[in-house]
Amino acid sequence: MSFFRGICLLLMSCCGIVTSVIVIPRPILDVADVTSYSITLNWTLPINELFDEFVVEISPEEGDVLDFEPKEMKRSFINLAPGTLYTFTVRTVRQETFSDTSVLLQDTVPLPPNELELRSFDTLVLVLGGPYFQDTEFTVDTHGVEATWGEPADGISECYHAEIFDEDGLQAIPGGEGEVDRGDTLRQFVNLTPGKNYKVTVYSSTCGEGHLGELRSDGISSEIRLPPADPPTIIVEEVTTTTSELRWDKEKIEGFYDDFEVVQVGDSPSSIVIDDPASRTTLGRNLSNLIPCSKYEVDVYTLLDGQRSKNGQRAIVETLPNDPIDLVLVDFTESSATLEWRQPIGSTLFGYIIQTTPPPEKPLRTNETSITLEGLLPGIQYKIEVKSVCQLTEQTLSTGTTTTMTTKPLPPVVTTSECTYIGSDDETKSLYELVPWEAPDPSRINLTWSKPTSGSWDNFLVDYSPYEFEQGLSSPSAPMILGNDVIRTEINIPVSGRVITASIRTISNNVVSEPVVKSIFCGGPDGESSLRCRSILLYWTIKITPIENATKLLVEIPSYPIYNATVFMGDSNEVLMFYNHTFTIRNPCDKGPASRITVFPQCPSILPFCPTITRRLCTNRRGHVEDLVIPDACCNSKLYNTDNEVCCHSKLLKKFERSTEECCVTRWYNRKTQKCCETNPLTKYHVVKNGAC
Repeated sequence: MSFFRGICLLLMSCCGIVTSVIVIPRPILDVADVTSYSITLNWTLPINELFDEFVVEISPEEGDVLDFEPKEMKRSFINLAPGTLYTFTVRTVRQETFSDTSVLLQDTVPLPPNELELRSFDTLVLVLGGPYFQDTEFTVDTHGVEATWGEPADGISECYHAEIFDEDGLQAIPGGEGEVDRGDTLRQFVNLTPGKNYKVTVYSSTCGEGHLGELRSDGISSEIRLPPADPPTIIVEEVTTTTSELRWDKEKIEGFYDDFEVVQVGDSPSSIVIDDPASRTTLGRNLSNLIPCSKYEVDVYTLLDGQRSKNGQRAIVETLPNDPIDLVLVDFTESSATLEWRQPIGSTLFGYIIQTTPPPEKPLRTNETSITLEGLLPGIQYKIEVKSVCQLTEQTLSTGTTTTMTTKPLPPVVTTSECTYIGSDDETKSLYELVPWEAPDPSRINLTWSKPTSGSWDNFLVDYSPYEFEQGLSSPSAPMILGNDVIRTEINIPVSGRVITASIRTISNNVVSEPVVKSIFCGGPDGESSLRCRSILLYWTIKITPIENATKLLVEIPSYPIYNATVFMGDSNEVLMFYNHTFTIRNPCDKGPASRITVFPQCPSILPFCPTITRRLCTNRRGHVEDLVIPDACCNSKLYNTDNEVCCHSKLLKKFERSTEECCVTRWYNRKTQKCCETNPLTKYHVVKNGAC
């Protein structure tokens, strides 16, 4: 049998007995009001029935109940704990009979959280759990804000809700809102924009288990500006000995920024000067006041309203060394070249790198300030570059000092050198197709040669002497420059009975080879050579120039013989120190000794550092030389023998007359009591007594 309380039923049994039953309905509960410290309930009944009172209970048993009437369908509970979930039960009572129990769950409103703190981050550490990943950690680059807070000052809060808004009022993407414990006092927001303002609001809330669902407290808020993003990789460009440029890419900078800061770090030999850019947002900075061969380290930060990016980008600048100074070619041959230079000032060097173009197998390296390059090819033009190498890095090179030179070409191989007498017969002369002659006895020289065995050359240079005669002209005139494929030439001279000196050289880029010299006898009708050589025609022209701050003389001598003379000097240019220097000139037609040219450097008193040069020609005129003594030197255009005589400037005296005296440039002095002293680089001498300078 079922019983329905609050409803009166008349039941008749088979035996005719009648019984009455009261069925009491269960109340329908609702929440009328809720605060942090109180909850008010009300309820209704499904039908209007008579009842005596209601029994209302709360669990946990906390707080107080406001006064109420027994039949009042409402209860107010006060002094409750904020944020707490309470269980309410209500039963209807009539004539000591209870209805079924109605149950309602409701939370009090939690109080706001405390001490909200915000911080920015740019990486997240993620942990992959499980037996396969075994808590593997990896990081993700993302710009975000982390919010932390404390629990409410009173009561509890089992759940929290956090929101973030940027300065434009758009909600940013929350990170992990559904992946963390709602009761955790930490939230992270990711995918934010560097340099923007963000406002974070946090609420205490119920977890939604009560009758009214989730209830939130008042929110607490805080604002934060994300720092600007880290700068991208710094590119070091245009490095010199004292300056450098730093550059970076705008496309790789997220968010907002208004400036960049360059900070010098570490130990450096000087303080870097950072030049002011045209705009503070210029994507680069120029550095100056650097020292050659030095290493500098700088950190570059992005700025926004004076706030730095969290991290800077490190850039390393290694300045170049200074280039070598005064690179000069001091000597060269067909297969080698010797160069010298001076060490640059202000650079601590490890050495030098020498590169030639066309290149050898690999660049050469030396710690000296000179080098001889071997294995070069004859007649080839080389570009030679010398670079300084820093000792600090051993890899940083200077921009380089360059010179261009051409090795000497190889000389040709002369195969024929002969002279044919033509004679005075007009018919014979016409056979040789000569230019009309004024001379009675012309001759023809025939020269043939083969090309050099290796290397390169542009032309052949053919020269001969004498090529000035008493009458008539030679043809062609000397010197002759012939094409690089020519291997034969003929020279017509208006005389016979002479000894002709001919030389053949190769030319490459205006550099001449060593001469191949041939003495060719041009016999006359009688087959004998004539000695009609006029020393009066022996002239010579040289050019002398002070160089290297007037500490040396550059003596430039013609590279081919002049008139009746031939000179053998090797190179056509020589650099001489300040002392007398004599060049020997051979006159092949003269019985006497070789003629000479002597250079006397002098410094006038009015210009002590600027030398003047006198040039004298030593002819066949004798000084005190006896007929049987062979002269071997020249003094003021006079011949003398050095075993018997001494030349002091322009004075020639016998040695036995000056047995204890010697020459001090322009003066005689007694070597026992005096000394010749040099007072400056230009050989200005003076004589002092007692042998001390």
